[in-house]
Amino acid sequence: MSWLSIELSTRRRELAQIEDVLFGLGAAAITLLADDHEDNVDLLEPAPGVTPVWDVIRLQALFALSTDLAAVRRGLDQARVESVEIGFLQDSDWHASMRQHAVQAEYAQRWRLLPKAHAGAQQKAGMVDMFLDPGLAFGTGGHATTDMCLQSVALLAGAGMQVLDFGCGSGILGIAAALLGARVECVDHDEQALLATRENALYNGLNSKVDENAVSVLGLSQWRGRQDVNYYDLVLANILADPLIELAVPLQSALKPTGTLILSGILPDQVDRVAAQYSAIHFELPLEASGWIRLTGRARGG
Repeated sequence: MSWLSIELSTRRRELAQIEDVLFGLGAAAITLLADDHEDNVDLLEPAPGVTPVWDVIRLQALFALSTDLAAVRRGLDQARVESVEIGFLQDSDWHASMRQHAVQAEYAQRWRLLPKAHAGAQQKAGMVDMFLDPGLAFGTGGHATTDMCLQSVALLAGAGMQVLDFGCGSGILGIAAALLGARVECVDHDEQALLATRENALYNGLNSKVDENAVSVLGLSQWRGRQDVNYYDLVLANILADPLIELAVPLQSALKPTGTLILSGILPDQVDRVAAQYSAIHFELPLEASGWIRLTGRARGG
């Protein structure tokens, strides 16, 4: 399979805005590169606690070949993006590059995140392993927003819990919770994300005939049609500030009175605006990493 590749340069301060524009135009994946004038080091997602140091950053966005290129160009023109390069990339070439960025990490001495190449590695006593490679859905564990959520999963998820991974991307958060014994529902509006979550769950031994509902994968409309009030012990939403604000009502109502809500993908100057929409939740002090914020909260009076 081939992909339409669009490369462009942006300043670091404009990176989040340009990424939003590209995803809004239908990008399936975005890779960050050093600009040609600096060390040309690929960076799919920064390592935990690390942020790009380049002032000028080169982006490569992948789109399906069926994408309306004229519409993409109009969107980039409106965002005042210049020096756009358009080409094609073979799927095998992209995946070979991305495998270099697979993450290895341990969380709370409960589970390990490993690249798929490490499948069959000797397990550590008392820990479970999860295998994941970068793919066409957000979430490999390397980005600060994902890493902070994985820390929460390692500390909070357990047997008998009902967990919601909203905006699941690769499914990394929900699958981690399921490997720790929880029953999980992974929800996303993107079919590519739902496919990636299903594949990653199966690769990690979930949803077998023995435990076929360990990870339920639902589209957004499907979840909205059957959501239960006060159902989840743990709700995880690692997305962005604006959708978190839009989803405040359903995410709050889905949480049990004794449950925990984890919100991530928030910039420091967006915290108050997001928290204000979750009036039923009492939040702890924000946790910050690499310029991103994670909010942890529980129902007031719960």
